[in-house]
Amino acid sequence: MVEQTQTRKVYDRELDFPLQGQIHDVVLEDSSVYDNYALEVYVDRAYDITIQRNMIYKTGNPIYFRGVGPSIGIAIADEPYLSYPAGHDRKIINNFLYGNGQNFAYWNTGLATGTSLNNDLIAGNTFIHSTNTNISITGGANHVNTRIENNIFKSSSGTLQNVDQKPGLVFSNNCWYSAVTGVASNGNDVIGDPLLVGGTFGPNYFKLQTHSPCIAKGKNNVTDVSEDYYKNARNNPPSIGGYEHPTVLVDNSDSTKVTKTGTWTASSFSPQKYGTDYLHDGNAGKGAMSVTFTPTIVNPNTYDVYMWWNADTNRANNVPVTVNHAGGTTSTTVNQQANGGQWNFIGSYTFHAGTLGNVVISNTSTSGFVIADAVKFVAH
Repeated sequence: MVEQTQTRKVYDRELDFPLQGQIHDVVLEDSSVYDNYALEVYVDRAYDITIQRNMIYKTGNPIYFRGVGPSIGIAIADEPYLSYPAGHDRKIINNFLYGNGQNFAYWNTGLATGTSLNNDLIAGNTFIHSTNTNISITGGANHVNTRIENNIFKSSSGTLQNVDQKPGLVFSNNCWYSAVTGVASNGNDVIGDPLLVGGTFGPNYFKLQTHSPCIAKGKNNVTDVSEDYYKNARNNPPSIGGYEHPTVLVDNSDSTKVTKTGTWTASSFSPQKYGTDYLHDGNAGKGAMSVTFTPTIVNPNTYDVYMWWNADTNRANNVPVTVNHAGGTTSTTVNQQANGGQWNFIGSYTFHAGTLGNVVISNTSTSGFVIADAVKFVAH
C-alpha cells in the first residue's frame, strides 16, 4: 500500500495511520496538522513510514485540549489489535512541532508487550514549546538501532526529555535548551538557545538566526536526510533542526577542507577559540606559511565571508587574506590584535557550486603571531 498526504490541513480531528490493517510505505509530507483533540499524528503498528516536512502544532485554543492541556504531536505505539506485528523503520524528519503537550512520544505501557522503537530515525526536526515533555520515550523493551539526531529541543515549561535508559537509543548532535543527562546526552550536543528567527508564527518562525549555535553543528547524515523542511540541500556538516541555514562553515580542524603550507601549531589556549582549537604560525617562517579554507558550495550565490580569530597584543595586525571567488581574487589584511572571539566581516563575493573558491590566510610580511581558526560563508 502506498499513500501520500500532501499540502493539506488537518485539524479538529486526528490523523491516524489506521488500526484495521498493518499499513506500510506511507508518506505524510508538506502538511499542516493542528488543533486535534486526541493527538495530531498517530503511527500504530505501521512500518516503512515517512513523516516529513510537516508543521504539527497547537494554536493554544483550550477547546481543543485533551483534559487540562494540549495533546501529543507525533506518537508511535504498538497497540494489541488483531495481533499484527510491531512496527519498525519509521522516519520522522524535517518537521516543525510547536506547543503540543508532548511534541514526540513513544510508549507501550498497557499495550502490547515486548515492542520497541526498531530501526527508526528521528532527525532534523525542530521541537519547541511543548507544555509537558518535549520528547518522551517510555515503557519500551530494548530498543533497536534507533537514532535521534540533529534535532532542536526547546521548551520554556515542562521538561525537555523523559527517555528510557535502555540500549538501542542513539542520541547525537541535538540542541537542548538546557543540559540533559543519561542516554539523551551526547558530547556533540549544543546546549542553549538555538536562536530561532521567531516573530509571526509560520514556517519562517523556525528558521535559524545568522549567529545560531546550531549552524553546521549537526551529524553528517545526508544519506538519510538530504534536504531540509524547505527542500534545500543539506550542507556537510548540516545545521541542527528542520532548517538548513545557507551558511557554510569551515573550521581549522576539518582536514578535508583545510590545507596547510608550512608548520602550523594547533592550540586550545585562548578562550576566544572557535571549536576545540586553532592554528598559529609560532611567529616564525614568515612568507612561507599559509592556510587555505575551501568550502563546499551547494547553491551558487553571493556569500558574505567572515573570519574568526582570537585576539592578543602579540598577534599580527596586518594578516594577509586572499579570497578566491567567481569574480576573481580579492586581497585584504586583518588586524588580529582586536575583535577576537567573534565573526568579523571580510566582504561579499559570488561563489560557484563546488570547491572552486577559497580563503587563504598567510603570514607574509607579518610581525606577530598569525591565527587561522574558522571561516564562514553566509548566503544572501
